[in-house]
Amino acid sequence: PMLVAVIGGQLAPLAQGTIDEQQFRQLTEQVIQAATSAGMVGRAEPVMVEVSSEEPVGPDPRTVEAEKLMDAGKFDEAVAAYDALLASEPNDPVLIAGRNGA
Repeated sequence: PMLVAVIGGQLAPLAQGTIDEQQFRQLTEQVIQAATSAGMVGRAEPVMVEVSSEEPVGPDPRTVEAEKLMDAGKFDEAVAAYDALLASEPNDPVLIAGRNGA
């Protein structure tokens, strides 16, 4: 793995390989200092997304049938199932990824 930052449109290589939390914190401070030196100042507002505990968690109901076909080794049928779903939602990343995996 390689960690890079983009500061002012320029790539800044930070680390190669795995790093521990302390190294990550040091690199983060360096990036902040470099960004500030490059004139990038400001503060991003946090984005809060409230998730209801009542929302069901589990597989995407749209893809259950296609996933069953894949599990059964029926890859051509799974691709056809994803193609049918993509006909109505052609830019859906979940469906695209599912089809590519079939």
